Amino acid sequence: MNQKYTYVISKKEGQIRSFLFDADQKAVEVRVDSEQADLQTGDLFSARVQRIVPSLKAAFIDYAPGRSGYLPLETCEHPFLIHKGGSSSLQQGDELLVQVKKISPGKKQPSFTARLSIAGNFTVLQSPDLKPGVSQKIDADARSRWKKTAEALSNDTYSVLIRTNAEAAEESEVCREAEDLAEKLEKVCRKAMHLPCPSLLLGGEKRWLTRLRELPIEETEKIRIDDRDLFEEASSYLKNVQPRLIPALSFYEDPMLPMDKLYSLDRHLGEAMDRKVWLSSGAFLVIEQTEALVSIDVNTGKAAGPGNRKDREKQFLATNLEAAGEIARQLRLRNLSGVIMIDFINMKEEADRQILLNAFRQKLHGDPVRCSCIEYTKLGLVEMTRMRKERSLAESFREISLHS
Repeated sequence: MNQKYTYVISKKEGQIRSFLFDADQKAVEVRVDSEQADLQTGDLFSARVQRIVPSLKAAFIDYAPGRSGYLPLETCEHPFLIHKGGSSSLQQGDELLVQVKKISPGKKQPSFTARLSIAGNFTVLQSPDLKPGVSQKIDADARSRWKKTAEALSNDTYSVLIRTNAEAAEESEVCREAEDLAEKLEKVCRKAMHLPCPSLLLGGEKRWLTRLRELPIEETEKIRIDDRDLFEEASSYLKNVQPRLIPALSFYEDPMLPMDKLYSLDRHLGEAMDRKVWLSSGAFLVIEQTEALVSIDVNTGKAAGPGNRKDREKQFLATNLEAAGEIARQLRLRNLSGVIMIDFINMKEEADRQILLNAFRQKLHGDPVRCSCIEYTKLGLVEMTRMRKERSLAESFREISLHS
């Protein structure tokens, strides 16, 4: 049986706060956005090459007036060129289409790619260099059927990736969307030829809106918004990009019980920003986020008790397993990404260490963002990575506060 989620959007103090709750009203995701559109992964630009740095095997590009980014040359094998100089290789002054690949924390420049892709609800059109594919989260039997569809839709101009949402869709619906995306990509390329360079060609959408498109259709029971303007904006957006979510959308209005009180939104936001997270056993996590990495420390706290070595080892394993589930939740809740180092309670038995690692990997499997749990380091830490799609909750909150 699918989990049923409630998605809540509320406006407060100039911030748009989005909360995803499970059936038990436990927060799964918390996000904070400004009302303005921000640079985000997937935005398409026409850009001008500022300089080539052979030692880095990269180019630096201007993607907007006064804004520059980093472009690895390995992604420029088959670029869409708007203007080309005399050299056969990429050179200073060349103009081409690029797409935001990664937005780094702090003041680091965003990273771009010349391998363009464009995503819909069911499909992604991607570079023809990549093989057609199907989401690993689709059932194995259905995956083989969808793989044939992906291969049939692919050509020399682009290849097709079938997304998880396609599992609940008709094949004709998926094929129609792929055709629409192909037409959209062609229009973007034509548009690039007539606009001054650099220019934003596709994107510039408000992040709180684009998240609506990414909600799992079958698992989203309610979308509730307590601001009339935001509700109208969301309704118009969904009609265009995902009409199947319209029945779940409603405007919340109750002067006796405001939505932030009904769902305890301030409490959930505060907990998602707190560096210390208590576990039911009495143990706790300490989460520290830096520019380079995220560190998570598991402490026995009140869970530590008397007993012989064997009993304590059992207790350590039980506490670590509880912590593993909560860490997986916190990563998604706070949108933590990049390199993540976890210091679980030290255990002597190798079998217990492997039980913990396998359980943690299983918990991470439910995260819609790609995670990779690598292994124990020589110092006994668990090293993992989580793909960065946008700023973390703390970074977003800090960015909005600076500009408010």
